[in-house]
Amino acid sequence: MVRYFFFMTGNPVWFRIAKDLYEEEVAEPVLWFGDDRLNAMATEVFEDAVVKMLDMVHRPYSLPEVNYAGEYAEFFQSEDYIRAKDICFKMMDRFDMYGAFSRLDREAYFHKLTIWCLKTVHEKKPDALLMIERPHSHSQYLLYRVCKYLDVKIANFKACPLFPLNYLQYDEVHSVEKVMESDPEIWREFESTLAGYIDELSALSESGDSHSPSYMQRQRRDAKLDRKIKKFIFNDSKLIWKDFKHHVGNRLRGVYSPINPYRYGLIRRLWSKNTRRKNLRRFCQAATEQFDFSESFVYYPLHYEPERTTTPDGGDFYDHMVALVALRKLLPDHLKIVVKEHPSQFFLADKGSRGRSPLIYDVFKSVKGVVFVGTEGDSMDFIRRSSCVATLTGSVGIEAAIMGKKAITFGYTWYYDCPNTFAWREDLSFSEIENQPIADASTIHAFILEKLRKHGVPAMENMSASNMTHKEWVSDSFYEVQRKEAASLIKTFMVDIAR
Repeated sequence: MVRYFFFMTGNPVWFRIAKDLYEEEVAEPVLWFGDDRLNAMATEVFEDAVVKMLDMVHRPYSLPEVNYAGEYAEFFQSEDYIRAKDICFKMMDRFDMYGAFSRLDREAYFHKLTIWCLKTVHEKKPDALLMIERPHSHSQYLLYRVCKYLDVKIANFKACPLFPLNYLQYDEVHSVEKVMESDPEIWREFESTLAGYIDELSALSESGDSHSPSYMQRQRRDAKLDRKIKKFIFNDSKLIWKDFKHHVGNRLRGVYSPINPYRYGLIRRLWSKNTRRKNLRRFCQAATEQFDFSESFVYYPLHYEPERTTTPDGGDFYDHMVALVALRKLLPDHLKIVVKEHPSQFFLADKGSRGRSPLIYDVFKSVKGVVFVGTEGDSMDFIRRSSCVATLTGSVGIEAAIMGKKAITFGYTWYYDCPNTFAWREDLSFSEIENQPIADASTIHAFILEKLRKHGVPAMENMSASNMTHKEWVSDSFYEVQRKEAASLIKTFMVDIAR
């Protein structure tokens, strides 16, 4: 059997698939690491392979002694170590709730986890790492990076956001080809949804209308006062109480908390979060400029952070500044770069203030030709008027392509290699982009449809997809299709490794 590390989510279908493959003697998870809601079921089958996400992410200081004896110690002198450290530190912003999680404490987290990862890979000797999603947490990302450094075979599912469909990618851009016939009823719905999406965006290239993803519409509704009050009563108040008990408990037990090392009380913690939100919004508004559409420009909308779409899906361009500098070097001087802030940075204000420094807007404007427009203006209008679009992994790339505009992508997108899109590479030139003929919407439709048919299987990667993004698809029959077709993709990958 193939021995593999498994990064799973809270969707129980992934447990059933792992159990099926184990009973068929295809593959055995020797490390089970993901949503703790499935740990009890997994422990019954896979026993000591299960590790707690809670400990690995939030309290690695409580992990038992590793007894590290220098296994793969050369990792510490590698480029992978340096890059992993920087990205893990950035990922730790996600739970730096009060702005007090210091570099020194982050480094202690990182080094404890590094020796744990090196020791674990040495002892368990995995043949593969299988990820349902690319790693969200610093601990998963670090283990992924160690596996990559040691040439462990790696595959991850990549979701198409239009409907619950996933590819299994084995080298971050190429996908496993499926061998099982797709469920015809589900695929008719997929194809109908895709056709509607293409038609809507294609029409927007000529009209002055707007287009807003469903998640943005939901966030705008939730930002209204009545929704905020309801959210506070039924959600936020419970979280505040839970936060209060956690910190009081730490103080009574004498536990050092790197997230709250100065033992701020409840009022100070709430004040800290509120002040960070206000600072971010104030500096964004102060930096916002008007843009004269008579000038030629490339449209570069920022991603919401902290989120997987930048880290780690951005790859080497996990930092917006790295991409912005590369973009400036690629473009001719006469082209401006219009940078637009993501509205979610303020709709999800508590989390958004952890993902952006108020000072970054001024840094963006230090790049020649950058015009920062804040959250002002309609994204569709910027696409229509632009010379082309640039993004890390955003849906704006495929939207622009369908609307007859070219798009430069820096990270790992679900629409990789789509006509009208250009994945960044060292020798990419703007003349190459300019000289490429524009493909029409029907060509892009055919490309996406072929990609879906060849590689895609019905699957909801996590419970968020089930409960919010794709809740209209939730049914026992859908999950049964996912169990069969996703398992077939994984089995193809595992059998190929075993050869």
